[in-house]
Amino acid sequence: RGCWHVVSRRFFCRYRHFRFFPAERGLQPEGTEADASGMQALRTRFTEQRLGARKDLMPRTYAPEGTSAASFGDKQRASWTVNPLTEIPVVVLAVSGFADGRAVAEPQPASDAMASGAETDIAQAGLGHEAKGVADRVERGLRTAVADLTEQPG
Repeated sequence: RGCWHVVSRRFFCRYRHFRFFPAERGLQPEGTEADASGMQALRTRFTEQRLGARKDLMPRTYAPEGTSAASFGDKQRASWTVNPLTEIPVVVLAVSGFADGRAVAEPQPASDAMASGAETDIAQAGLGHEAKGVADRVERGLRTAVADLTEQPG
């Protein structure tokens, strides 16, 4: 269920280049009708149990054959963020990685890669900021679209 929307961008700077692939997927949490209280419960669980930081729950990439994303697989995932929204039944995901296709031995959640003093290659390349920034933009776009579609009393 739900839909996938994938954006791929490639960035270059003097020292490094990287690619990120954010994805948004509408999900209906198990055991709920995906109403506000169900989404709040899911968000609370993600926050309290730090589920978004668990490597075993890191979002998979969407890498269709014949695209620039085709070589971006599980081993290329460097940083990620997961954010269940509360007002609409959507979980926003973003995964980032190096554009040169290098494998990443120790991926980091975006929050860790963005932490003050973080010195890993992932942090230094800004991949945590990229994953979080793209997810934030997707989230804002979704909220704007929903607000535009919601009937205003009047």
